[in-house]
Amino acid sequence: MSDCVAWEVDVGGTMFSVTWRRSQSVDFSAPLYIDQSNVMYMKPEFTSDVGGFIKPYTLTELLSKEELGGEKPTDLLRCMKKLLGDKYTSFDKELFLQLFYQRLPPDTQRCLFTVKNKLSVDELATLAD
Repeated sequence: MSDCVAWEVDVGGTMFSVTWRRSQSVDFSAPLYIDQSNVMYMKPEFTSDVGGFIKPYTLTELLSKEELGGEKPTDLLRCMKKLLGDKYTSFDKELFLQLFYQRLPPDTQRCLFTVKNKLSVDELATLAD
Protein backbone atom coordinates (compact mmCIF):
# COMPACT_ATOMS: atom_id res chain seq x y z
CA MET A 1 0.00 0.00 0.00
CA SER A 2 2.89 2.36 0.63
CA ASP A 3 4.00 2.02 -3.01
CA CYS A 4 0.74 3.56 -4.26
CA VAL A 5 0.51 7.26 -4.94
CA ALA A 6 -2.31 8.75 -2.88
CA TRP A 7 -4.11 10.55 -5.71
CA GLU A 8 -4.09 7.51 -7.98
CA VAL A 9 -6.05 5.22 -5.68
CA ASP A 10 -9.58 5.81 -4.50
CA VAL A 11 -9.95 2.84 -2.18
CA GLY A 12 -7.46 0.56 -0.54
CA GLY A 13 -8.54 -1.90 2.06
CA THR A 14 -9.69 -5.33 3.00
CA MET A 15 -13.08 -6.90 3.44
CA PHE A 16 -15.21 -3.89 2.56
CA SER A 17 -18.63 -4.05 1.00
CA VAL A 18 -19.73 -2.39 -2.20
CA THR A 19 -22.37 0.21 -1.39
CA TRP A 20 -24.18 2.74 -3.58
CA ARG A 21 -22.22 5.60 -2.03
CA ARG A 22 -18.88 3.88 -2.64
CA SER A 23 -19.85 3.02 -6.21
CA GLN A 24 -20.30 6.74 -6.93
CA SER A 25 -16.59 7.26 -6.27
CA VAL A 26 -15.06 3.92 -7.09
CA ASP A 27 -15.22 1.70 -10.15
CA PHE A 28 -15.51 -1.82 -8.78
CA SER A 29 -15.56 -3.49 -12.19
CA ALA A 30 -11.80 -3.49 -12.86
CA PRO A 31 -9.19 -3.87 -10.12
CA LEU A 32 -6.15 -1.66 -10.46
CA TYR A 33 -3.98 -3.56 -7.99
CA ILE A 34 -4.48 -6.88 -6.26
CA ASP A 35 -2.28 -8.63 -3.72
CA GLN A 36 -3.03 -11.10 -0.92
CA SER A 37 -4.84 -8.64 1.33
CA ASN A 38 -5.56 -5.46 -0.62
CA VAL A 39 -7.77 -4.67 -3.59
CA MET A 40 -7.64 -1.16 -4.94
CA TYR A 41 -9.77 0.36 -7.67
CA MET A 42 -9.42 3.50 -9.68
CA LYS A 43 -12.46 5.49 -10.80
CA PRO A 44 -12.30 6.24 -14.54
CA GLU A 45 -12.18 9.89 -15.51
CA PHE A 46 -15.16 11.17 -17.44
CA THR A 47 -14.93 14.34 -19.45
CA SER A 48 -17.91 16.29 -20.61
CA ASP A 49 -17.91 17.00 -24.33
CA VAL A 50 -20.75 19.47 -24.57
CA GLY A 51 -20.64 20.97 -28.02
CA GLY A 52 -17.47 19.06 -28.84
CA PHE A 53 -18.80 18.17 -32.26
CA ILE A 54 -18.30 21.77 -33.46
CA LYS A 55 -15.41 24.17 -33.01
CA PRO A 56 -15.65 26.05 -29.69
CA TYR A 57 -15.31 29.47 -31.28
CA THR A 58 -18.08 28.63 -33.75
CA LEU A 59 -20.41 27.70 -30.92
CA THR A 60 -19.52 30.93 -29.13
CA GLU A 61 -20.23 32.92 -32.29
CA LEU A 62 -23.50 31.10 -32.77
CA LEU A 63 -24.55 31.80 -29.19
CA SER A 64 -23.53 35.43 -29.03
CA LYS A 65 -22.32 37.22 -32.14
CA GLU A 66 -24.90 36.57 -34.86
CA GLU A 67 -27.69 39.12 -34.76
CA LEU A 68 -30.36 40.20 -37.20
CA GLY A 69 -29.27 43.81 -37.60
CA GLY A 70 -30.83 45.25 -40.76
CA GLU A 71 -31.01 41.93 -42.59
CA LYS A 72 -33.97 39.69 -43.25
CA PRO A 73 -34.53 36.70 -40.95
CA THR A 74 -33.74 34.31 -43.82
CA ASP A 75 -30.31 35.99 -44.17
CA LEU A 76 -29.69 35.54 -40.44
CA LEU A 77 -30.67 31.88 -40.72
CA ARG A 78 -28.28 31.39 -43.63
CA CYS A 79 -25.41 32.95 -41.61
CA MET A 80 -26.15 30.77 -38.58
CA LYS A 81 -26.22 27.63 -40.74
CA LYS A 82 -22.96 28.69 -42.38
CA LEU A 83 -21.28 28.95 -38.96
CA LEU A 84 -22.17 25.32 -38.27
CA GLY A 85 -21.19 24.17 -41.75
CA ASP A 86 -21.70 20.46 -42.34
CA LYS A 87 -22.39 19.98 -38.60
CA TYR A 88 -25.82 21.62 -39.02
CA THR A 89 -27.43 18.28 -39.83
CA SER A 90 -26.34 16.78 -36.50
CA PHE A 91 -27.01 19.91 -34.41
CA ASP A 92 -30.04 19.77 -32.07
CA LYS A 93 -32.92 21.24 -34.12
CA GLU A 94 -34.91 22.55 -31.15
CA LEU A 95 -31.86 24.32 -29.73
CA PHE A 96 -31.04 25.83 -33.12
CA LEU A 97 -34.62 27.05 -33.56
CA GLN A 98 -34.52 28.65 -30.10
CA LEU A 99 -31.18 30.35 -30.84
CA PHE A 100 -32.59 31.72 -34.10
CA TYR A 101 -35.84 32.84 -32.46
CA GLN A 102 -33.95 34.74 -29.73
CA ARG A 103 -32.19 36.85 -32.34
CA LEU A 104 -35.41 38.08 -33.93
CA PRO A 105 -36.77 41.51 -32.97
CA PRO A 106 -39.17 41.47 -29.98
CA ASP A 107 -42.17 42.44 -32.14
CA THR A 108 -41.46 39.57 -34.52
CA GLN A 109 -41.01 37.17 -31.60
CA ARG A 110 -44.44 38.11 -30.24
CA CYS A 111 -46.05 37.52 -33.65
CA LEU A 112 -44.41 34.11 -34.06
CA PHE A 113 -44.75 32.91 -30.46
CA THR A 114 -47.82 30.72 -31.05
CA VAL A 115 -46.41 28.98 -34.12
CA LYS A 116 -42.68 28.73 -33.35
CA ASN A 117 -42.88 25.14 -32.06
CA LYS A 118 -45.10 24.00 -34.94
CA LEU A 119 -42.83 25.12 -37.78
CA SER A 120 -39.34 24.25 -38.93
CA VAL A 121 -36.68 26.91 -38.59
CA ASP A 122 -36.77 27.50 -42.36
CA GLU A 123 -40.55 28.01 -42.32
CA LEU A 124 -40.23 30.30 -39.31
CA ALA A 125 -37.60 32.44 -41.08
CA THR A 126 -39.75 32.69 -44.21
CA LEU A 127 -42.79 33.70 -42.16
CA ALA A 128 -40.71 36.26 -40.24
CA ASP A 129 -39.61 37.90 -43.51
